[in-house]
Amino acid sequence: MSMKIGILTSGGDAPGMNTCVARLVTSLCRRGHKVVGIMFGYKGLLEENFVPLTQESVQNVSYLGGSFLKSYRCPEFKTEAGVKRGVKVFKKHKFDAIIAIGGDGTLKGVKELNDAGVNVTFIPATIDNDVMISEKSLGFDTAINNAVEAIDMIEQTMATMDRGMVVETMGRDCSDIAISCGLAVGATMIITPESDLNFEHILQKLNKKMTAGDKTPIIIVQEHVLDIDSLAKYLEQNTKIEFRSINLGYIQRGGAPTVADRILAIKFAKCVVDSLERGEKNRCASILNDEACVLSMKVITKNAHKSSQYLVDFVD
Repeated sequence: MSMKIGILTSGGDAPGMNTCVARLVTSLCRRGHKVVGIMFGYKGLLEENFVPLTQESVQNVSYLGGSFLKSYRCPEFKTEAGVKRGVKVFKKHKFDAIIAIGGDGTLKGVKELNDAGVNVTFIPATIDNDVMISEKSLGFDTAINNAVEAIDMIEQTMATMDRGMVVETMGRDCSDIAISCGLAVGATMIITPESDLNFEHILQKLNKKMTAGDKTPIIIVQEHVLDIDSLAKYLEQNTKIEFRSINLGYIQRGGAPTVADRILAIKFAKCVVDSLERGEKNRCASILNDEACVLSMKVITKNAHKSSQYLVDFVD
């Protein structure tokens, strides 16, 4: 039986979104289903901003970063009236299901729609890798590869000048990016909320490592933990070397998805399409024990953030 499926991307963009959408569209169209793109995430759903999607329309997007369906953080959808409007639009256009691709904010919207009787399947896509229901999210691998490449390049010039650097990574409340990058580049210190360090403690630890031979220290700091400009200035005033602060910013979110993220997108798409054809409702794609699967949305708790403890244990 043919279905009408809507697809949207929401929240912060993540490399691999386009790959996932392209694979979903290709698979669904080949199986005789109608696919509709919902532009600008939940905002587009409320405004009925739709475009038809065909195999031809997604032919050359798989390798692109960002999302050709666009994305948007929609405050209106966080209200009861916004959710009711979304339910009304879903029924008006006779969708059988919507596939929502995004992070924990998108997931909260999915839960609201599910609770209101709307069939929505969720695919985790966030560079923060902070969605609890999956070991991996689309975009994380690309983000850490982008960050490591940037840090490696900066470290070469810092080493030439015998300077230290304080580098801020993204990640919001999840430390996966900071710790993964720090481990990969051999950082002198990795500072996350779990570290619970003030400037004085950081200086004490740094002095020990510099005494042991680290002459061009790399300090990785997760965003929102402390002010990297102030830390760099403090360390420069209390050591014998110059420090520079670098915020990697959106370089982590941009660029073509890595091979790993493209393959992950394809795995997620296959699981979701197969699930929809089995008649399953309100599902979320997930990686558990390195295997792609779909889970019932009933397993989702209010706290959808994932602990980084499995990585924290590797930090010296």
